Amino acid sequence: MIRFKRSRMLAKGALFAMAAACLAATNVPGKIEAESYAAMAGVQLENCSEGTQNVGWIDTGDWMSYPITVSTAGSYNIQYRVASPNSNAVISADYNAGANQLGTVAVPSTGGWQNWTTVTQTVTLPVGSYNLGVFAQVGGFNLNWINIVANGSSSVGPAGYTWCANENGSYTFGQSVDVAYGANGAFAYKTGVSGTITFNNATFGDPISGVVKAGYYKASTKVGPSGYTWCADENASYTFNQTVDVAYGASGTFAYKTGVSGTIAFNNSNFGDPIPGVVKAGYYKASSTTAGMRILVPAYFYPTSADWRSVVAQSASMQGRIWMIANPNSGPGSSVDTNYTTGINNMHSAGGHVLGYVATGYGTKSPATVQNEIASWYSWYPSIDGIFLDEQANTSGVEYLYQNYYNFVKGEKSTALIVGNPGTTTLESYLIYNGSRVTDVLCIFEDSTPFGSWTAPSWCSRYGKENFYTLQIACSPSSWQSTTDHAASQNIGWIYSTDRTLSSNPWGGISSYFPSQCSYINSNY
Repeated sequence: MIRFKRSRMLAKGALFAMAAACLAATNVPGKIEAESYAAMAGVQLENCSEGTQNVGWIDTGDWMSYPITVSTAGSYNIQYRVASPNSNAVISADYNAGANQLGTVAVPSTGGWQNWTTVTQTVTLPVGSYNLGVFAQVGGFNLNWINIVANGSSSVGPAGYTWCANENGSYTFGQSVDVAYGANGAFAYKTGVSGTITFNNATFGDPISGVVKAGYYKASTKVGPSGYTWCADENASYTFNQTVDVAYGASGTFAYKTGVSGTIAFNNSNFGDPIPGVVKAGYYKASSTTAGMRILVPAYFYPTSADWRSVVAQSASMQGRIWMIANPNSGPGSSVDTNYTTGINNMHSAGGHVLGYVATGYGTKSPATVQNEIASWYSWYPSIDGIFLDEQANTSGVEYLYQNYYNFVKGEKSTALIVGNPGTTTLESYLIYNGSRVTDVLCIFEDSTPFGSWTAPSWCSRYGKENFYTLQIACSPSSWQSTTDHAASQNIGWIYSTDRTLSSNPWGGISSYFPSQCSYINSNY
């Protein structure tokens, strides 16, 4: 299969001059990322499914050059991490600009340009510093990395595992994998991990002392949510000595608990059954829960108003637990307003946070319009802390749309908080859909009916309180304390109550008891 190179402004012969660079030599034994060439001819880079980038568009006659330093002459294995849909590709290695040929190795078909395998070539290398050349005798393959190890060394992993890092090195995995660390048949293992793993004694313990070790991996049979690590099979328990977030499930469908510690049983009794008829497992990550109950104020009033100043004043004593929703004109407005710029800055100076309001029309508003309004918030007020998506749909079938909005906001600012508000009780799939987030916080009550008798949907018990928000309208000065306590009892981590009514615009100003409620929450939750 031929890959046509992307359009270039330079002729292929000019590519060498563009690629030339002064790079530090890699000490052998050692690993070389394929994209870190000092010089090349004809190749291009692309994002790699195993992380970082790989060299691609390698045609017959293309080549890369890598500076290396060999301190001990001898026999070495050059391991190439390759991918190819073709079955006839061939790599050759040389040094000193081709003057010294080291032989060839065939690249098998792996079934695709991002389906990776490792092929090995045994060579003899002299002492010295020189350039290692990698030449495409027959092109049509991708190259991710090159690893040079002493022939007969301890750099042999468990059966089915592929080398990925030397001792004290790190490797980033874009998918869930099982990893091993060790040498000479003695290994320590971790299963179902993703992200960046450092292969050292601190992470794994020392499975074999006094021997140089390495890291290896294989595709995992235990695949948890992104960023989570496997810890227990179904019906087993695991004891955590620190606060963690946990997930239970399989095949992209999980139930979650956040901010837990101690011994957790991973079973249907504890989590519910997120995916019936399928063998499940437990996973964990460091906890994202860092605060008690938080107040999120719909601040649909102007930044120069006394109400805005009151919210700012309360934020100074609430340790970052007061957030507000800015709403210039049912969205960001038509242009930047310097009073909003000042108001947002004042809120931040007091330790508070601000979300930008965007209405979504219950899924009927043009996605392009919604995304343009989100982009306007970040263009005009780049310091905002996230987006409040109002008028969120709450019926099955358009979860993907809000998941797209979520990803769009994260693309504008990776640390952004996204709050979704359908204005009523909603489906679990508007929090987590196909194993991925739709929103960070979900408003599951917005009403003037008595809140004290309201019960959260049963599925909410599978998640931490920081996932849920309630808005209580027409809540009298005599009942705000009891409704605050009731919210806490219903696993609610975000709250706002007001004695303003629907007829008087409940979000047009703060409640008469706002300072008292802030003080109560600060002291008790």
